[in-house]
Amino acid sequence: MAKKYRLYFLLVISLLLFACTAIKPVIKHPQKVLQLNRELQRWKTFQMEGIIEVSYKMFVFRKNFIISKNEDALRADLLDTGIFGLSASSISVYADSSLNIKGYIGKKSLEISVNEESKKLYSWLNHSEADSLKNQYDNIMNNNMLEIQGWTLKTNSAMRLVSVIHEKNKIKAELFYNFKDELEKIIFTENGSEICNIRIDKISYNNITVQKLKR
Repeated sequence: MAKKYRLYFLLVISLLLFACTAIKPVIKHPQKVLQLNRELQRWKTFQMEGIIEVSYKMFVFRKNFIISKNEDALRADLLDTGIFGLSASSISVYADSSLNIKGYIGKKSLEISVNEESKKLYSWLNHSEADSLKNQYDNIMNNNMLEIQGWTLKTNSAMRLVSVIHEKNKIKAELFYNFKDELEKIIFTENGSEICNIRIDKISYNNITVQKLKR
């Protein structure tokens, strides 16, 4: 009888040890896992408004913008401010969930191509969940870093995204937050040179709709 109970005892201990090992990252960093999941949700659906400055060769232009995104589509409008402060869209871009893009400059059609690496990252962000990253928990929780589709994503201690880097293509996005931990600026660089600076004046995350282009 003693051997029987000893066997049961060893079986229970083994199951407990296995369970603890399997969920160790969640138990060890429960708050960070929740923060990570919230951050992933933020990038699925949002609306930003502010000022964008784009550098191209010898030219620099600055415009007001509105970017709206949900899991089905993304739309960006660059606005010209008219009389009495009224605004009209001078450049409009619409992308579906696969990052196939169409756009307009005024009434003229705009051709935009996106590389496969960017499409893969965009698709991943649309469907990402913290649970799908369990194999990277150690790297995420200890080094604030994860690798996705050739991209390196880095976070701060609160799991807010602070940079997105593609070493092969020499592309980098850096994200900056205010004292309230609200996103206020994004800077894009290519080959070490700044190509785009986005200053965010307003951002929201709930009940975002994306209107298709009607032209």
